[in-house]
Amino acid sequence: LVARYQFLIENRLNDPNPKPDYFSTSYYATELAVHPNHLNAVAKRITNKTAKQLIQEKLLLAAKSLLLQTDLSVKEVAYQLGYLETSHFHRFFKKATALTPTQFRAVGEV
Repeated sequence: LVARYQFLIENRLNDPNPKPDYFSTSYYATELAVHPNHLNAVAKRITNKTAKQLIQEKLLLAAKSLLLQTDLSVKEVAYQLGYLETSHFHRFFKKATALTPTQFRAVGEV
């Protein structure tokens, strides 16, 4: 179940037209035909991370990759990842890395 969950997350992050639903564990639970609480419990038991943390981990990795390997603006990166508001992307990124996306790009860390 966790492997299928992680596979779905990666596929959705590569979607050329991402949707805000892709940040929701409920969306993936529906896709996998399980209850969100069950998905979370299994993810926590196997990976020691919540289902939401697994989404955020993949999202952060994709964001870092786009920031370092493309010339897309921060706004374009945010939209490509499915954020409707750039400010939400900034908040997520800064909370996870202690840097703004622009600062991260300037430092060039992975």
